[in-house]
Amino acid sequence: MPRLIPLCAAICFCLFIGRTYAGEARGTNNAGTTAAAFEAGAWELQSGVGLFVSENYFDPLRPQINDVDATVRLGYMLNSPAPMPLLRANFEILAEIFGGGVIKGPADVIAGTTLFLRYNVVYPGAWLIPYVQVGAGGAYSDAYQDPIQRELGGPLSFNLQAGFGARVLVSPTSAVFVEFDYRHLSNAGIADRNRGLNSGGAWLGASFFF
Repeated sequence: MPRLIPLCAAICFCLFIGRTYAGEARGTNNAGTTAAAFEAGAWELQSGVGLFVSENYFDPLRPQINDVDATVRLGYMLNSPAPMPLLRANFEILAEIFGGGVIKGPADVIAGTTLFLRYNVVYPGAWLIPYVQVGAGGAYSDAYQDPIQRELGGPLSFNLQAGFGARVLVSPTSAVFVEFDYRHLSNAGIADRNRGLNSGGAWLGASFFF
């Protein structure tokens, strides 16, 4: 539970920022610039690079495993931005493929897929679009080949994620984004070793809307 406190605080800050910049946007003449990109049926292609750092238990049975990754995501806007209980927002579903190399720890590679549900805070004319998201999928790592570590006991794991981020629109059809995620990999007891790998990470990349 203590691990969730920083995430909850960051999500609240992210939503506050969205409302603040939305207030500024209402005084501009760019009310239509964000509309098309987030209307129901619009698509988003997102790609980025990131670094994930796992918890360090200073224990050879639970070694730190850090990885540098790339991600490609395809998103679909489920509804047009509309007033909701907290903010003016819409929902987006995204399919992700990610993978990369391990730079610290008893593994060479981590890769996987994720299906995200994202909550975008979207106000007319706003150039800053914050979001929060949760996701689930599967992952592969060769860490299981190390007989000492107890975190990942098999090649395949379940992949659970939660995070927040923000896009900065640079045109009506493109944006740059920064994102912070918590990622949990484990095999739900399918393998003997299943203490799980808990990592925090950050992404930097670009989005294209069509």
